[in-house]
Amino acid sequence: MIIVALLSLLDIIAGITVLFSVKFLAGYMAYVIFFKGLISMVSKLKEGKYFELMGIIDVITGLVLALISFDIGSLIFVIVGWLILLKGLYCFIRTIFNI
Repeated sequence: MIIVALLSLLDIIAGITVLFSVKFLAGYMAYVIFFKGLISMVSKLKEGKYFELMGIIDVITGLVLALISFDIGSLIFVIVGWLILLKGLYCFIRTIFNI
């Protein structure tokens, strides 16, 4: 349960990083978030579930963070930033209140 809360906080930090285009942090977080999403998707594939939205959001966020670290920007990044921020808040609240 503590690990899920920490991973949710990582999503919240990633969302803030995307929204404010923090370049020095984006490069490091890109790898972590991208591989977190890949691990999530592979684990769901092993369970026989072929669509895993949380993992897809993480992979897209990892790619967006990598693009931000290379000084490439787009307006769609704001949508991705809000999406990962809301995902992090959703998972954090569900973990804290044990819903």
